[in-house]
Amino acid sequence: MYVKLIKILLLIFSIVVLAISCSTEKEIKVQDGYSIVLKESRDPLKLIHYAEKLGDSVLTDYKVKKKLSGSYLLLSGNYPTIFEAGKAGFNLFRKFGINNYKIYYKNRFVNDNYRTILFIGYYQGRQSLYKYDLVKKKSTHYWSRWGRKVLSLSYSNDWNYAFVVTALSWGIKGEFPFVKDARLYHYKNQSDDLNEIFYFGRGMQIYTYWENKDTFKVNFTKPDTLNTQIFIQTIYSFDKEGNSKRLSERKFNLTKDGFPAPSSLRPVSISPKVRFHLRCVYEDSTSFIYLKSIEENKEILIKEYKGKLFRNVWTPDDRYLFLIFESPENNIKSELIVIDNYAMRIQQTFHGPSFMNLLVRGNLLFFDEKNNGISGIGIYDFVNDKIYDRINIPGGCGLKLIL
Repeated sequence: MYVKLIKILLLIFSIVVLAISCSTEKEIKVQDGYSIVLKESRDPLKLIHYAEKLGDSVLTDYKVKKKLSGSYLLLSGNYPTIFEAGKAGFNLFRKFGINNYKIYYKNRFVNDNYRTILFIGYYQGRQSLYKYDLVKKKSTHYWSRWGRKVLSLSYSNDWNYAFVVTALSWGIKGEFPFVKDARLYHYKNQSDDLNEIFYFGRGMQIYTYWENKDTFKVNFTKPDTLNTQIFIQTIYSFDKEGNSKRLSERKFNLTKDGFPAPSSLRPVSISPKVRFHLRCVYEDSTSFIYLKSIEENKEILIKEYKGKLFRNVWTPDDRYLFLIFESPENNIKSELIVIDNYAMRIQQTFHGPSFMNLLVRGNLLFFDEKNNGISGIGIYDFVNDKIYDRINIPGGCGLKLIL
């Protein structure tokens, strides 16, 4: 058996050397998608031995590639996006302890938009940007400017871009809100750049949202300079790469229309692949939450709750559903519920004073939480049903804003 294995390894090594000798000036084209680099060495045979130790199920998906510098790379997989490659790399880290993997595409290394995530935290008394590394479980300060407190952060659907709103200050003055020196920044993951792309100035209100996966909108409201009873709300539109697309405007009369406010988020009732339907019924201040399997035409009562559903998120594969409930009459005040849709049951329930934003990244759920008056971020591995980590920064932190 051992002799046979040695012969196979020598044959693989011969094929690799032959392929390299046929291309002295060009790198070998291994694959067109994104790959995971597990190890680099001057000796390709060492890479083959290393891959063989990982097991047959992993070895069959590995290739060796020569760089122009003369060293060799051990590559794994062929993924359609950076995010999918990063997710696979993170899973290899958790399964085999490989913590120095990188993502490779068209003869170059690219930034892994799965392994790291931006969030908001305090730095020298200012709301600033931090980065969290999933593998190292470590947060590092990324960006801060005097007079540029980070108000909100919004990622694109593919995680390659993000929009950041900053302001000198904001709050309530008299009966109305205010925001001073509001600006919009744009983050590009691959170049790791954060640049100012728009200046809004002084106003009364600013809020942002994704109209769809390619269009980001900013609503900025300020008073009319000629008539204090009139508020002008300007709606700015940007594509995910930061380019302005179109502009619209509307006016509100304070005495007739009241002060303009963001529309409340409605629950997303249908799962992404249209396999499940979430139905909410409110009767006498009690919420009845039903989950229906459309394929099986089966519906069950998931939760009865004194209060209302605040937010919900589905996983892209329809497998899990996350719900946040709030009730001012409940001592717990907030619950985060994890539902296994296939099993049609509640898998986990988290209790706390407050839960807010939810972000699904691969097999992980990031969520804002507040304990003892301090805002933090929880990371829950819903496949293995356990908390992976918690992010805490002195003064508090948040995914999109700080609670």
